[in-house]
Amino acid sequence: MATLKSFRVPLTMSRLSKGLLAIRRKFQQLFPPSAQKITVFFDDETKPHLKPYTPYRSTTRECRIYNLRQWFRKHKAAVGDWVEVIVEETGYRLVFRKRSEEEAKHREELQKAETEEQAQEALRKLAQTQRRSLRKTALKELQRVAKQTWERKRVIVAPQERYEGLPASLRTLLKIVYEGRCQICGFTFLKRNGEPYFEVHHIDPAGGHQPQNLLVLCANCHAQMEHAEVTIERDAQGWVTAVIINGERRSVYQALNTSSPIATTVLALWVSSMLWHYTMLNRI
Repeated sequence: MATLKSFRVPLTMSRLSKGLLAIRRKFQQLFPPSAQKITVFFDDETKPHLKPYTPYRSTTRECRIYNLRQWFRKHKAAVGDWVEVIVEETGYRLVFRKRSEEEAKHREELQKAETEEQAQEALRKLAQTQRRSLRKTALKELQRVAKQTWERKRVIVAPQERYEGLPASLRTLLKIVYEGRCQICGFTFLKRNGEPYFEVHHIDPAGGHQPQNLLVLCANCHAQMEHAEVTIERDAQGWVTAVIINGERRSVYQALNTSSPIATTVLALWVSSMLWHYTMLNRI
């Protein structure tokens, strides 16, 4: 059956308890202008059902499709799930979408992404599913993957043996969380393609892609971390809070620890450092 239009309707506690689907005013033109029974198809069924419908009213401020309680129960609907409404030539198809299943699907797409573009698209879909901003979703995912074990294999790149690069999914999460800015000095710049330039440093080259083993850095700070005398300071959770480079202690901004007093101080120092570097560059 040809699809004329489709949109999603999130399920709330009040709508679930009443067994109805609330359609936003912006979609009212897709429905009849008066109260009547409309033809509804559930999921992939071909059998039509007639369900009561009321158009937008000033009292309800929404269109409504009623008598859906049994269908909700069948799917064990919960707050946060949603219904995809598909407008077809012969009626309206209601497809139930379980939030947890959708999240799992997009999370798998993110993990299997081979390019940053694929990873960012998967993250965008995950953010839409969770109804969060892209950055908040990236933060949550970074926090989640920090609990996993990420191995870093050696690969043969003739004539030397080297470590594999960072997976596209992790690099995308770090890019969005830190906006490409160095966690030590706050510097970044836009490449010709409009993307922020940054490098990812593995504190322990053999320590895997564990987020606590990674730092988003500019090329200058990355070179110092690679070649200077470096000491690492971590908090109780294992996140790097400071680095001592050739005897100079420098705070490290950690986005996942912004709720702690220490992290607040680190953030302030990070911003101050970023402003200082900006001022010095303008003086040159």
